[in-house]
Amino acid sequence: MQPLGHDWAWCPRCRGRLVPVARGGRARQSCAACGFVFFANPGVGAAAVVRDGAGRVLLVQRGPGQHGAGAWCFPCGFVEWARMSAPRRRAKRVRKRASR
Repeated sequence: MQPLGHDWAWCPRCRGRLVPVARGGRARQSCAACGFVFFANPGVGAAAVVRDGAGRVLLVQRGPGQHGAGAWCFPCGFVEWARMSAPRRRAKRVRKRASR
């Protein structure tokens, strides 16, 4: 079964040619001209509020090249279609963001 977006040939932003580029452990249709990357269903996201025994809340700083780079936020991110259950998404996202 082909991943969603494999048939996209042209960038919806700049009309440049899309080519598969490895990103996040899989090939994604990407545009070298403007940096657009196709993610399946980017409207779904996951976030978590993590508190320790003292009531402190874990925040992560958004990395360079990301929307809102430098800003602080809860561990969060987009979830692609049919990837995993909500509790597993949250746990994975927290581990990934907190380890940077």
